Amino acid sequence: MRASIWLGAALRYGGLGRHPLLRDTANPAVRRMIVSHIAWSRPHNFCYFRIPKAANSTVMRTLAHHCGYDIHNDPGGNAAKDRFKALPTPGSLAGACTFTVVRNPYSRIVSAWRSKTAVPRMVKKYRLHPVGKPQRVYTLLEFLQRLDDDLLMANAHWVPQHELIPLPIESLSHVGRVETLETDLSRIVDDIFGCPLELHTRQSDRQRADDYVRSQLAPAERQLIQRLYARDFELFYPDAG
Repeated sequence: MRASIWLGAALRYGGLGRHPLLRDTANPAVRRMIVSHIAWSRPHNFCYFRIPKAANSTVMRTLAHHCGYDIHNDPGGNAAKDRFKALPTPGSLAGACTFTVVRNPYSRIVSAWRSKTAVPRMVKKYRLHPVGKPQRVYTLLEFLQRLDDDLLMANAHWVPQHELIPLPIESLSHVGRVETLETDLSRIVDDIFGCPLELHTRQSDRQRADDYVRSQLAPAERQLIQRLYARDFELFYPDAG
């Protein structure tokens, strides 16, 4: 994370914990996650609270395109994210289009499990393998149990989505969903730019998480996801829990 941009601003308040946007976030690790997943554009007057594993690369590429930036050599959206690194104050967000895009917690956690257990450094860092068996990564149930033990708040790819949004959910201009991304992002783009949507999806391998949820998700896995992400279901997917 290239944190110096935000940390320089935050230090004016005596640290991240005293920044007015982060005062209500008690967990220091989550504060850093929030800071690294804010996309703020003062010239275009929007603030997007990015949620990993919820189409955020596609959203960033789309926003960058509508802002007039060249995204042709940015398939993963990383350069687009760099364009909007800033830490606004609540006052500077007055009148701005504030939004997020969320994903069904079942599909999001399955995607995180499949993608992160395929990365050796992530497996090593978070010990995503059974004790004494470093060559075998966790099953989904084992992964969920590991999150339940002490990892739920350790990484933005699986932290509950509401934790990454430092404003009251009801105060956001828009809350889009991955499942209805094109429709929801059309409204957001119209609000910000006053023009039709030109969607720029990220070109990458998909985890086919929805297929897994439909056909392979076991009752024990489903129940644990419901418990770990109860607040996300309540806020964003009350009919899916």
